[in-house]
Amino acid sequence: MCSIESIYRSKGYCKRSLFQKTEEQVGDLLSENTDLGPIVNASGLKTIDSQVKDSDKEGAEILTGGGQIGSERYFYRPTILEKVSTNMRVAQEEVFGPWSTRSDNHC
Repeated sequence: MCSIESIYRSKGYCKRSLFQKTEEQVGDLLSENTDLGPIVNASGLKTIDSQVKDSDKEGAEILTGGGQIGSERYFYRPTILEKVSTNMRVAQEEVFGPWSTRSDNHC
């Protein structure tokens, strides 16, 4: 699953989103049973996690997800952020992980 630039509110889409799955099947992306592959390395995982946590501290709301899945490999829970402003780190830097923002600006 790759990240999406924005999810716009449309007929409750966020509530039906794949990001809302409570238990992702993590593993090798070459397997058809896998929903979510690993982040490339520990540094990438740390960067994604700090971007999401910084956004939360700066006033964004984590609608779902956030945080590492398990502790053995580099899996990150699919995350949707709301109330992200353009001055937040997560909006300024490229994020290589399963996260997205939800925006009410395009309803």
